[in-house]
Amino acid sequence: MLALALLLMLAQSDELSERDLRALVSEERPVDESSLRRMVEQVLPKVSKVMRLPGPRHLTTRIVSREEAGRKLLEVLRREYPGDRLPRLGAALELIHLLEPGVDLPKEAVALYSKNVSGFYDPHDRALYLLKDQPPSAQKLVIAHELAHAVQDEKLGLEQAVRASASSEDAQMALSAAFEGNAQAVAAAVLVSGIDEEAEALSSLLTDGVAEAASLSAQASGATPWLALQLSFPYAAGAQLIRAISSKDDPVGMKVLWRLPASTAQVVNTRLYQLNEKPLQGSIGLARLIPGAQPFYETTLGRANLDLLGEIHADGKKLGEGWRGDRLEMVQFGKARCAAWAIAFGQPAQADRFATSYAHLIEARAEGSGYRVVEADRTVSAVSRRDATAVVLARVPADRAGAVEEAARRALR
Repeated sequence: MLALALLLMLAQSDELSERDLRALVSEERPVDESSLRRMVEQVLPKVSKVMRLPGPRHLTTRIVSREEAGRKLLEVLRREYPGDRLPRLGAALELIHLLEPGVDLPKEAVALYSKNVSGFYDPHDRALYLLKDQPPSAQKLVIAHELAHAVQDEKLGLEQAVRASASSEDAQMALSAAFEGNAQAVAAAVLVSGIDEEAEALSSLLTDGVAEAASLSAQASGATPWLALQLSFPYAAGAQLIRAISSKDDPVGMKVLWRLPASTAQVVNTRLYQLNEKPLQGSIGLARLIPGAQPFYETTLGRANLDLLGEIHADGKKLGEGWRGDRLEMVQFGKARCAAWAIAFGQPAQADRFATSYAHLIEARAEGSGYRVVEADRTVSAVSRRDATAVVLARVPADRAGAVEEAARRALR
């Protein structure tokens, strides 16, 4: 899918000569394993040169089938979401209407990535995984892209960086956008390094091609919108971020590795990245407010997920516009679960737009300073806005709704 999209876009460009195309795309015959390993050895010094960083001291190249890649991706997924963390995330997303009821998130995630992966780098075992079924034109790009991740890992320690952001889906997605955007730019620069004419235009075309291919793959996959966002956002938004911060002296946006984006808001609105505006943080303390409750899942969802909520349920409105921070907490008490979600915006009008859109989604009626609906089990779902903060309650016991709402309103600082 990735190779086809890239080849199609190259062929449709009127600005590229046949010589340029021949330099990038070879016959679509399978590449034997020894040739792939030799290609890795040849490309790595070029990647290091473009990034102006040393290559990895330890790197293993593994050439696998798509089935083997699927099993490895499942292992990676279980490492990043140990135990039942991913099903718990799915339950939290379902409660606030970001995930459809009944979605098996672990199963669908593995199926989506196994089907669409072209190759990957695993920082845990410092190994580059290449798929046997990829054509040469894809392998060249994949190898350069994934070797860029290996160099990033040598510089930053990718596994540690991901682990440090584990409590925030927003921070994890922002990191992915930085890493993927930088790797796309590096891979494109490596592939056009032997072409003097129109190299800059061709590099930009390749970078945009990967982003577009990821979006097309996400749309064609039939995956739930939340999973499709995980596939498309790092490439599309990452390319946008690198383009905004790159310069003549830093054409592949290496500065992003020295200061990683703190949120998807910084990725979407690169002015916030330039200003280094940090998101508001805090805790609602929901488990302390519901008698007998135990923490079930906590995270920060961020602008990208709020925009997705608007895309799914609010006619495409950018509900994350003006996002400054949020915290979602879900607890379990007995067999029941409830959640509270605090979201801070830059302006009251932005918080109000979110609140009215969410009220329409849950079919709540205006009541006091917000909107409320009593569920069939007599719990309360609600959304309210005070100043520039919106608060969502999902199936909170009615006698605790006021206390939870007030705690959520004061949570973000």
